[in-house]
Amino acid sequence: MLFVNTSHTTCTLQGYVFAQLQYHHAKLGRPATDDHGATRRITMHTGDSAEVQLTAVSTCQAPISDHVLVRVPGDGTPIIVTMQLRGCALSVGPITPA
Repeated sequence: MLFVNTSHTTCTLQGYVFAQLQYHHAKLGRPATDDHGATRRITMHTGDSAEVQLTAVSTCQAPISDHVLVRVPGDGTPIIVTMQLRGCALSVGPITPA
């Protein structure tokens, strides 16, 4: 997943995003687990990008999502990303510069 600072204010990001698969706005499976990689503070000026690796295990027979709800650390505002994945195990890597 790619995040772009579209504001006119510099911001910092560090850590892991919250990610939860959903189907018709209902939770599907468990929230993503952190992959325990090293984190670092990223300063993002206007137009800068950061990314997160989202890994899904789709070997179970769980229903398929229609989106993933994402929250960036320090910001409670949810971001909805259209994504179709099985509601099996999901993990996220640390936020890194893009």
